[in-house]
Amino acid sequence: MVLSTFRTLYIIAAGEPDASYAGMNELKRPLSRRGIANVLTLLEELKEHPIPLPELILCSPSLYVHQTLDLLHEVFGNVDVICKDALYAAPDYRILDTVRALDDILFSVMIIGELPGLKQFATYVSKGRHTPILKPADGMILTLSDGESWHTLDKGKAHRRPFFHDIP
Repeated sequence: MVLSTFRTLYIIAAGEPDASYAGMNELKRPLSRRGIANVLTLLEELKEHPIPLPELILCSPSLYVHQTLDLLHEVFGNVDVICKDALYAAPDYRILDTVRALDDILFSVMIIGELPGLKQFATYVSKGRHTPILKPADGMILTLSDGESWHTLDKGKAHRRPFFHDIP
């Protein structure tokens, strides 16, 4: 029996934060009503079309990211979660550094964080010319080639696909 050594990174962009809290500490901004509704829609889609559970979830420390995770608890409830300060409003290179630091004993990891950094990261590491479509309360899957290490993830090395529809 041959075991696959593909590594999979699931990315979920947190629901939209409440704009009426703009100007206050960004870490304390809650989800907007629309953000909550979008996350609940994502939850229903994940229940209807489940994805494999990741071994670990990494998330930003911001309130609206944690509220997104709390709303998705029903589908990811038993997965270990680590809050990483480095993921807060992280640009693409900081997300890349976080992924490269993962232990290769892990084969599937999820990151829940903020836009635009997650989208920039997905664009950088994805094969192909098209910019990925990633909006609040949306997700995509990045797969590394068989045998590829987290440590060697770099520009154009990951295959990407959305959770529920095709990417051009």
